[in-house]
Amino acid sequence: MTATDGNSGDFAPVRASDARGHDAVVGHVDQTCSAASTGRRAARALAEWSKRFRLTEAEFQLLWRLRAAPGEGIDQTTLANALAFSPAQISASVERLRAKGWVSASSATGDRRRHHWQLSATGRELLNNMLSDTALLRYPLAENSHLNSDGSRRREAAA
Repeated sequence: MTATDGNSGDFAPVRASDARGHDAVVGHVDQTCSAASTGRRAARALAEWSKRFRLTEAEFQLLWRLRAAPGEGIDQTTLANALAFSPAQISASVERLRAKGWVSASSATGDRRRHHWQLSATGRELLNNMLSDTALLRYPLAENSHLNSDGSRRREAAA
């Protein structure tokens, strides 16, 4: 029987009888599950905080990503991939944000159908206001523990 990491190939096949290899696989799954739980808690905290500014969590993340965009902006496909949202969700989000005046679009060079999105001055002002109110962002410290590289447990502080 073998176990592998089917996504990245980080693990060589491990025999069930190889306890050390099995422990490494178990540790990897433990860390992945912990990261997923931490991510869900962070997403809930962002969603709650964003509601105070009439934004969804996806809209906030989109604005935050555009904050550091190069001068020509970022296309929707790149945004969807970077934020791990569906292209349809990004499309709906940018249209809502454009209607509110927080983002603007420019046509991609050579392809008028593709748009590059940028923060507008109003969108940048919104993010600055949000940053001023970061005390409202509540991200509870989790009782998460992770494995150190030597397999021992350690606590990790929240962001």
